[in-house]
Amino acid sequence: MGDERVLLLVYVAVAALFTTDTKLAPHLTWSRIAFFGYVVAFAVALRFPNRGLGALTAVAFAVVVPTVYLAWMAHGQPEVSVVVDGARDFLQTGSPYLASPDSRYDYRPYLPAIFVFGLPAATLYSHLLDPRLLALAFLVACLTASVRLMGLRHQVRQVEAGRVVKDLALTLSCPFVAVSIATSFIDIPQAALTVLSIAAISRGRGIAGGIATGLCLAMKPTALCALFVLFLFARVRHSSATALRFGVTSLTTAALLIGPFVVSAPGSIWDNALLFPLGRIGPESPAQSPFPGVLLREAGLPGPAVTTLAAVVGLAYAVVCLRRMNGSALRAAGLLAVGLTLLFMMAPYSRTGYLVLPLIVYFSIRAMRPGATTAADMTRLVKRR
Repeated sequence: MGDERVLLLVYVAVAALFTTDTKLAPHLTWSRIAFFGYVVAFAVALRFPNRGLGALTAVAFAVVVPTVYLAWMAHGQPEVSVVVDGARDFLQTGSPYLASPDSRYDYRPYLPAIFVFGLPAATLYSHLLDPRLLALAFLVACLTASVRLMGLRHQVRQVEAGRVVKDLALTLSCPFVAVSIATSFIDIPQAALTVLSIAAISRGRGIAGGIATGLCLAMKPTALCALFVLFLFARVRHSSATALRFGVTSLTTAALLIGPFVVSAPGSIWDNALLFPLGRIGPESPAQSPFPGVLLREAGLPGPAVTTLAAVVGLAYAVVCLRRMNGSALRAAGLLAVGLTLLFMMAPYSRTGYLVLPLIVYFSIRAMRPGATTAADMTRLVKRR
């Protein structure tokens, strides 16, 4: 992922900028803790170069420590409380959605599976079961499983493992990822499952990849982009049969998780997870950004024109995917990252923080790619033997 010391120095600068520029209280708290964490990590990297200790220190002090602190203080972005409240309502009424939402925070713009991360806190009322901590543990577990699925070449296993751990640690400790984990979490489970799905498909495990993608589909509609790209990936890398198994399993898993809620209260899912994020119902969504879709909406461009523009962009993207997919896991991750970025760019209500999803997906798979060991690494390995 690049020179560890250079990246950590950049992380220090970004955290410093956060402390002076952000207007969000949870982000400010994270930046103050993370700044010192990155400084310590940079010092460790200077003292112990080429060992990955600086990256691991950054994960500890810029990700884990602020996440635990913010969870303990019950201090985070509104979506954390939205998920916990939705889980509590599910336990009481059988649905995570309110029958008559009043304010913007009464709407729950997520599909049912995401509320699983709020169940422990809703049941036991413990800050140590905060959804952010569970999402962080889930991300680490999925990345670990993905590394095992992707595999490392036997001849260079020791060197490759060290590189993979360092690059994954640098990805997790990236300020844009770290702040999302510590203050929001909402896109972290989907990112973790998407990485796991790519890793599974790369080994021909279409059913396992389908289950992971199906869980994503049951969390957020944006996972439809992953379904399309990974179906192509499975077909090109393996066969149409593998792709079919992947697609059927994905849709079946999603249907089993969403179906009961659609049957019991179809209007609730439609209003909360689709119409509200699109600005078609209720109060205005709090999601804002300088992205084109948001700017076009604020400029008053008619809805049909925005829809047509988004359709043209989507069609062009689909054509690129059909032409450029080559069976490489990294190519699949790259195309998916581009698709998700375009989706967030064109959405009428969007946040820059949503980009954490394509960032994690691409750079995690990039860290796991086989054959990335350098000639210098190989020389050192041969000398040790």
